[in-house]
Amino acid sequence: MNPDSQSNLLAAATTCTLSAIKITILSQEGSIPGAFYFFIAAYAIVFWRSILPITDALLVKEYIRSWNRLRGDLKIYKKENPFGYYFSLVIAALMGVFTSSLMFSLIMP
Repeated sequence: MNPDSQSNLLAAATTCTLSAIKITILSQEGSIPGAFYFFIAAYAIVFWRSILPITDALLVKEYIRSWNRLRGDLKIYKKENPFGYYFSLVIAALMGVFTSSLMFSLIMP
């Protein structure tokens, strides 16, 4: 099994749960316009990508996966670059909170 698949699975389960909660809340308020599915899916993709470093850290790996516009995906090892490791975790936590707050700020018109 790929060592990153457990982190991917945990991030996907968290993202699906968050999206299902939002869809349930919107459906209880009334019918959901089709555009809301698009925004929920877009926020879910950004949320999933932003919590990947957090799931790597939760599963006690020696690295976390991050993303760089110049190099794409990269692994930041805790022993080689502790500042980069913790900085990426803080940025991931902030992005996770930001995207989930955006998702839950969607309201019915």
